[in-house]
Amino acid sequence: MVLLPRTKDWIASLPEAVRPHILAAQYARIANLICIVWRDPRHCSEYFDELLVHRRSGRKGFPVPVLRDLNILYSYYIGMHDAFDRSRR
Repeated sequence: MVLLPRTKDWIASLPEAVRPHILAAQYARIANLICIVWRDPRHCSEYFDELLVHRRSGRKGFPVPVLRDLNILYSYYIGMHDAFDRSRR
């Protein structure tokens, strides 16, 4: 699978420190799916949970650099939504 133009634009819109370049290069399908759910907090959190929490036997998991990209991106996502939630109080 290839990285969609929409996904490329989304990655470019992120701060440099959180751009998931390795994830996008090795797992374009996953980067495309994260892009699709990025603006939907419930679905995005569920998808990150599905990616990061081991629930199926026989699953190899991600290479460390990809896992690092996912964790950095998810931490940024959580921080972004926590800041938004605090500003609405």
